[in-house]
Amino acid sequence: MDKPAKPIRLMVSLLILKFLRNLSDENLVEHGAENIYFQYFSCEQFFQPNIPCVPTELIAFRQRIGEPGVELILQESIHIK
Repeated sequence: MDKPAKPIRLMVSLLILKFLRNLSDENLVEHGAENIYFQYFSCEQFFQPNIPCVPTELIAFRQRIGEPGVELILQESIHIK
């Protein structure tokens, strides 16, 4: 049985942080467990001392949205209105 997908807000915020900080998927999830600012950006209400997801979930998310989806997220994250 497949696990349910993580919340879209979490996955998008992790993708943005990955590219902003130039982190590997493994380093990103480790930082997510230790960094309260990463967690706040990902809409956590309280500090969670565990990893937000496993690296393979990030890979699966990028595959689901494809390269155009990744580009759109990154473009929108820097878009100034």
